[in-house]
Amino acid sequence: MKKVFMITLFAVVGMIFSEYGFAQEKKYLVGVEDTSYYPHYAVKNGKYTGFACDLLEAFAKKHGYKFSYKPLPVMRLHRDFIEKKLDFLYPNNPEWLTELKGNVTISYSKAAVNVTDGVMVLPENKGRGLEKLRYLVTIQGFTLPAYTALIKDNKVRLSESYEMKGLIGSVIGKNADGAYITVDCANHYLRTVLQKPDALVFDPGLPYDVAAHQLSTILYPEIIKEFDTFMNEEKQLAEQLKADYRITEISK
Repeated sequence: MKKVFMITLFAVVGMIFSEYGFAQEKKYLVGVEDTSYYPHYAVKNGKYTGFACDLLEAFAKKHGYKFSYKPLPVMRLHRDFIEKKLDFLYPNNPEWLTELKGNVTISYSKAAVNVTDGVMVLPENKGRGLEKLRYLVTIQGFTLPAYTALIKDNKVRLSESYEMKGLIGSVIGKNADGAYITVDCANHYLRTVLQKPDALVFDPGLPYDVAAHQLSTILYPEIIKEFDTFMNEEKQLAEQLKADYRITEISK
């Protein structure tokens, strides 16, 4: 009788802990890029921060998950993900690193945000057209889908910079006609670091790319479905975060 009583007692206590949120959180490891891509995301003093972090944390909190973030260089990040060393990867996109992914079945969420990569120019050069764009600079390792053919045909010359400072400085100093970069990141740098928000402007008249940043997994496709539901139910939250981080989505 005493044994039955104790089993019943433990069951009741377990139900109480679960009811009031004391149940153990489900823990997952999210691989992220070890780079400064603010306001979308960045790693500062070893801590993941930015729009993506706030959005993922809101989702995790709603479902009782505990996300830990592992910053890695881009290529290693994707390799570790393919090797199932990570539970999730953000950001990801079906069109990225397709050869590396091979035939691996990956579940992708709907877009958490649509990111615009385009050309920042001096205000007086906005609207001059593609024929006036001769020298373009970008961050080392950045891909330029909209300009691949033009660069290959030597219609546009490309140089690379290791950091945002050199990239932006090349255009302001008139050593390049434009800087191909994520528009939100360039505007953040101009506004907060240089404190010259109008020094360069995005030229939508030049070719640009819009890429969806998506949450992805190999191991937990059911959680991707939960994230999609979360994005549908919490549209106001997502839009407020974009506004807080001054993120602008531009349609093509």
